[in-house]
Amino acid sequence: LNPINVPGELCISGQGVARGYLNNPELTLEKFVKNPFGETGEDIMYRTGDLARWLPDGNIEYLGRIDEQVKLRGYRIELGEVESAINKLKEVKESAVILREDTPGQKRLVGYVVLGDSINSIIHAQKSTSLKKELHSILPEYMIPSSIMILENMPLTSNLKIDKKRLPKPKEQALSHIEPSTEIEKIISKIWCESLKKEKIDINADFFEIGGHSLLAVKVLSLIEKELDKKLPLNVIFKYPRIVDLAEYLEENNFHESSSHSLVSIKPNGSKPPFFIIHGVGSTASIYFQLAKYIEDEQPIYGFEPKGLNGVDTPNNSLEEMAAFYISLMIKQYPSGPYCLAGYSFGGYVAFEMARQLKAMGREVSKLILFDTSAYEDPAKMTLLKKIKLQLGKRLVNLGFAFKEPQGFYEQKSRSFKRKRDHVLIKLKLQAKPETQKDPESIIKVVAKNNVKILEEYKLSRYEGDLHLFKVKNRSDYIEDTEYYGWSPLVKKVIVVNVSGHHDNIFKKPEILKEMAEKIQIVLDEKNQ
Repeated sequence: LNPINVPGELCISGQGVARGYLNNPELTLEKFVKNPFGETGEDIMYRTGDLARWLPDGNIEYLGRIDEQVKLRGYRIELGEVESAINKLKEVKESAVILREDTPGQKRLVGYVVLGDSINSIIHAQKSTSLKKELHSILPEYMIPSSIMILENMPLTSNLKIDKKRLPKPKEQALSHIEPSTEIEKIISKIWCESLKKEKIDINADFFEIGGHSLLAVKVLSLIEKELDKKLPLNVIFKYPRIVDLAEYLEENNFHESSSHSLVSIKPNGSKPPFFIIHGVGSTASIYFQLAKYIEDEQPIYGFEPKGLNGVDTPNNSLEEMAAFYISLMIKQYPSGPYCLAGYSFGGYVAFEMARQLKAMGREVSKLILFDTSAYEDPAKMTLLKKIKLQLGKRLVNLGFAFKEPQGFYEQKSRSFKRKRDHVLIKLKLQAKPETQKDPESIIKVVAKNNVKILEEYKLSRYEGDLHLFKVKNRSDYIEDTEYYGWSPLVKKVIVVNVSGHHDNIFKKPEILKEMAEKIQIVLDEKNQ
């Protein structure tokens, strides 16, 4: 029996339970099972397939169907949510989505569709590709079926529901690997294969789903620029993570300007006031592209990226200068205001300083949001006792973080070890300084180093406005003020918004992104008091 509030399958036992399904022994064996808690007359229980939980008052809360939620590559997916998205496509009359494992160990989502108008079977594969392409605009990659089969009719059960057990195995041509056809597709494919160490890549595969990450994306973009002799916006691979889409974009555009674009259009369309987000210490606006997929359609989003990422421009000399530079770009894009600002980690301090400067200019800041950013205390002003308390606190928080988030703790320590190793190798002159290198990873390191420097020199002062503080569930660093992260003396009011995850994964995990997006939208839509 599950404890209170812990979800589980709802099972029914007692004298009123039937003996099984009429003329269906297979389903009877599956659904009518031995009752491990049974007493006399209650030796059989019926598995309903419903997900439910006990409430403290003794009632049972229905949470949905167990067989409608699946887990694929670490993601929990509601099949009904995928079907709902497919049903929104104008040509679709009816759909069903299931998780198949036709080859042991190779699970994949497969969609089945009945169209409003019947079409010739010869063009089924083309129509399937077209539907998948449309889904990329409304669903994250991990929720898009690997195959979509077009059927004349859905198989039905005796009570006229879709019989998912009778949905056919996808035809092999629906699963076939699609090779690059145009010259640009071939160039991109070759670069991706070499960078990701793969023999071949389907032109519809998502770069980030097959092993790509932010640093590798920058390297790949650099290689594409060199091969095509084009200067490209840094965020282009995040906007077009599939070979087929990136090639189409490159064929339609000729870029010869600098690839340093500090204001990035993440989602430029929509009727609401735009939302401007500032990058972390060593990251770019790329981390916000996945978030944008979960934000309302009418909400425009822009991101900022630090100067110097093109390896040519000089980074800003101070955090105040960076804030002023971003303000100038923002006002040029959106002259009238009011301004909705947010920042993650290091970006939280930049957003805070931007809000201060905008207020001083007489411009309206409607929202200021900080994602897991704390108001630091100058170590030079700390007493010895406070420094000891700080070190002890850090060790305790680290221990708790290792227990709650072992993977996050391992990744954090691995990065720390790599930084220390690189520092030693540079000192021993066994490794070149990042400043002397022109590869994308070294350039990002140089920019990140500058960001750390200007933050250390920045002095916090009061902002005459409110602040929304997004606090993570599992902290990875110590702070004395666990309620407001030290911001209370510096603002009029701190409004706390609690979110799942930890510092390094809040813009990575789909379930956290979805939660974040919902809470961000609530804050943005709130009317100022």
